Amino acid sequence: MKKIFTLMLLSAMTTVGMLAQDTWTVVGSAEICNGKEWDKDATENDMTFDGEMNYTLVREGCVLEAGREYQYKVVKNHDYAQGEYPGSMQNKILKVNSTGTYTVTFSFNAVYMDLDADAQKTGEAVIGDKSWTVAGVPAALLGTEWDSANTDNDMEKQGDGTYKLEKKGVTLSIGSIQYKVCANHGWSEAYPSSNAVCPISEDGVYDVTFTFNPETKDVAVQPVKQGSAVIEKSYSLVGAFQVLDDNNEYVDNDEATTTLFGTKWDVASTSNDMWQDGDNYVFEKTSITLPVGQIACKVVANHSWDENYGADGVMDGSNVIATITQAGVYNVKFTFTPATKILTVVPTMTAAGISNVAADAILNDVRYNLAGQRVSDTYKGVVIMNGKKLATP
Repeated sequence: MKKIFTLMLLSAMTTVGMLAQDTWTVVGSAEICNGKEWDKDATENDMTFDGEMNYTLVREGCVLEAGREYQYKVVKNHDYAQGEYPGSMQNKILKVNSTGTYTVTFSFNAVYMDLDADAQKTGEAVIGDKSWTVAGVPAALLGTEWDSANTDNDMEKQGDGTYKLEKKGVTLSIGSIQYKVCANHGWSEAYPSSNAVCPISEDGVYDVTFTFNPETKDVAVQPVKQGSAVIEKSYSLVGAFQVLDDNNEYVDNDEATTTLFGTKWDVASTSNDMWQDGDNYVFEKTSITLPVGQIACKVVANHSWDENYGADGVMDGSNVIATITQAGVYNVKFTFTPATKILTVVPTMTAAGISNVAADAILNDVRYNLAGQRVSDTYKGVVIMNGKKLATP
């Protein structure tokens, strides 16, 4: 028993020793991080190790506003790659019930990954008027993308206490306006918590009005089309080749997808750019080997999901599907008509594949998968045997 206790003690001492080698830094809203907004390199926000398991940081004189959410987390050794808590895309929240000056104490247990912040009010404070700025996309509308410091997008205070920003005569493509309204040219306070999104369904010239209510935190945008616009666009294919899995469901097949598209569902790839042919755009793949399955694809404009067309020319619609019923060598032609937004896919087989398997596959019950590869009797899934497609349990 004494030996076991000694080993446990040594293990605990080793863990504490390892913890002491790490630095944990509080990052988050500037108001609770000594004016450093989400700055992982701010050594003044390094926590103090107590020699056991816990880290602490005390920030005095924090002016906090009632009801507002202040976000924070901790980062290991000034490097997100080494560790952060909570994890990526997650933050802890601190709120106070009354506006004032506070002392905020952060506590973190690096063994149990337990992080907390306690705020104690030490005095009164008055929050003055704030500036409010629209930040978002597209740059054609806002000049710069997601730039809270761009004073050209500052909103003007109205007589009723709300704020407004107007942009007139802006040429916009089909897609969406995505934005937040930021306080004092920073991201520490921005509304809504998730991006506000407004679709643009037609290319055109627009007058756009943003409004914001600082009391309710409600945001709104109203795009009004004032005229038509001709916008030059590129069109490209995105997609994958799909085969049936053991559950009889279509899944992306990496090998056939690489043959057909290079990479799957990749809007940034220029290798699938279509070329203009009269009023249409076309793309062709010749002499490629495909198994039994289906081609699933869409057309995107300007290498962005903002404008994409699927079945029946529907914006954000379901995938266009072309079925390959027999493995073989194919020429595949894709044709897109911008006027109707219709994409057609025509696969033409130039040489048979799985249908021309060796005679032993017919005479001796030899099994092949849908890619034309010979498989064992214990293979699970859809197989070709004696010239017929079978589902094996």
